[in-house]
Amino acid sequence: MTSSRGLGAAKVNDEEEEDYMSDALLAGISSQEPRSAPVPYTKRRAEKLRRQKESGTVKPLKEIERESRERGLQSQLPEENKGFQMLAKMGYKKGMSLGTAHTSQARVEPITVNLKQDRQGIGLADPVAIKRQRSEEQQRALEHEQEEARQDYRMLMNKRFAEKRLVADLRKARLQCEDLDRAKGLERNEFWFPEKRQTLVDDNGIPLEEEEEVPTEFESMEPSLQLMAVTIYLRTLHYYCLWCGEAYPTAEDLDNTCPGDTAESHDV
Repeated sequence: MTSSRGLGAAKVNDEEEEDYMSDALLAGISSQEPRSAPVPYTKRRAEKLRRQKESGTVKPLKEIERESRERGLQSQLPEENKGFQMLAKMGYKKGMSLGTAHTSQARVEPITVNLKQDRQGIGLADPVAIKRQRSEEQQRALEHEQEEARQDYRMLMNKRFAEKRLVADLRKARLQCEDLDRAKGLERNEFWFPEKRQTLVDDNGIPLEEEEEVPTEFESMEPSLQLMAVTIYLRTLHYYCLWCGEAYPTAEDLDNTCPGDTAESHDV
């Protein structure tokens, strides 16, 4: 026979233990807020960069590294640093220079770190850096040499042009001299071009050897002097200017109208 006390305890246990399929249990589970899934690093990083970009604080990685490096170089070693403690044991104090005591230009600041930013091989100098390192005197000397080379080239070209122009003017003047002389019935003179000589042959048609002609005094002169002589002859006898291309009625008309007796005077 079961006691009444035992029946009462069993009844209480039945009331406290609920069925796992009961509506009350399911309602309690559905009322709990769902746990959010973990956000990957890439998304967190992208969101951080987005916020920085909106606030205008985004910096390139190289700039961040450079600023961090400069801060490290500009800051002194703390006394807790192992390296500083080793130097302190050897007598070093803050502000002292490294090296012997009698060194006049001892280094106090750390050596500047210049990181290679280009993709050229190690040891290849940057052309911009080479130009920057040249002293002002070297740069001026180089510019002076280059300017002299340009001037020499211009002078050479001007000389060649003047020589070609001189030869052309001399040929034109001698031909014009012959035409004007013939028009006046004058005899041949040394200002004319020499006549072409016929080649003499023997009875068998073999060319005979001829004596070399001795150049005249006019032909022995420099081309510039030849042109001057022919020009004076044309202006004096025919009132003719080679560069005007006109024979004037009188010497007075020639002097009053023609700008000069050279090619340069007609270039103005």
